[in-house]
Amino acid sequence: MIHLLRNIRRQQIDTGRVRKYLFYALGEIILVVIGILIALEVNNRNDAHQTRAKELVYLQKLKADLENSNQKMDQFILKQKQYVTAAQEIIDHIEGKPILDWQVFNEQCISIYDWRRFYLDNYTFQDLIYSGNLNLISNDTIKTLLLQLDGLYQQYKAKEDHFRF
Repeated sequence: MIHLLRNIRRQQIDTGRVRKYLFYALGEIILVVIGILIALEVNNRNDAHQTRAKELVYLQKLKADLENSNQKMDQFILKQKQYVTAAQEIIDHIEGKPILDWQVFNEQCISIYDWRRFYLDNYTFQDLIYSGNLNLISNDTIKTLLLQLDGLYQQYKAKEDHFRF
């Protein structure tokens, strides 16, 4: 194909048809520009598709992290309620209720000293922040809610540290 185009160009220059050759050259330039524009558009679409695929993966991981944290929080709250119940039993014994089972009383005393921290599963959010990929999330509401959730978690940690101290 290239050989054929070269022959056409030589024939037109040799026969003195410079004007036709210039139109031919202009046509080639326009075809090249159109080809480049089409290639750029295809590349942009591929980039947008890959970005959207990454966003969906991050959103799925965020959802899984939130569901895991929710389950862990339910278990944590249940355990804390058991500790509160044990503490109330100890208070009742201090106020005069007789101790019927020393082993149960001992377990209650030990359980109130079992201080456990709650750890949120926010690995995906941390990855988004530290990698600079938070801009992959196209929905501004989701971004804002994630940042607010992280702020609430930091406040919770500060209160927990204060109570523990």
